[in-house]
Amino acid sequence: MAAYDVGPLYAKVHYNVGSHSHVMTVPLWCGSGFTTPPEVGSDPMILSNDSGETTSQAVLNALVQALKHLLYSDSGFTTYDLFYKASIHTAPIWLFSGDFASAVGVATGTPKIASQLTITFRTSAGHHYRLQIMESEVGVDSVVGASDLIATSPWAAITTAVCGDASAIVGRDGSRVVAPLRLVTKTNDRLRRRFLIS
Repeated sequence: MAAYDVGPLYAKVHYNVGSHSHVMTVPLWCGSGFTTPPEVGSDPMILSNDSGETTSQAVLNALVQALKHLLYSDSGFTTYDLFYKASIHTAPIWLFSGDFASAVGVATGTPKIASQLTITFRTSAGHHYRLQIMESEVGVDSVVGASDLIATSPWAAITTAVCGDASAIVGRDGSRVVAPLRLVTKTNDRLRRRFLIS
């Protein structure tokens, strides 16, 4: 099977919390990881952690299905845009856009306005990958350790979506994400100023 390397592959994942819009950037496997040459207008086949063929849509949908448990019912993930850059200095090449089905928030709490939830993972190269969700229903100043991120709901589903066999999410260093380290929440001062919250 031929493989193609076109540089970093990213997905801009769009989601809403009430009337607030946010974007999360998710790096996807790209290093000699395409099983077909990427073409504008199509979702290229990429290699998952178990070396199976998958699409960015399948990987991202698994992620948002896990993350929707952190969002309240008036929130949810809407669309994503897939792009790559041949080098850090070139303009992005937009490949594909897709919609998320059944990705409305299911949490029973209320959004913590201006909050930021960050889950830190370790990559196979020994660096960190951080997954950030704004304005989840999880209270600020929360800390969750690695053992709970592996074994406790809803964190375990998120860990599986990022590190599991079917995932193709990578760190910004281009290496696979292999293990969760911790979760922390805080008030994001930039969001607080943007929404004029005291």
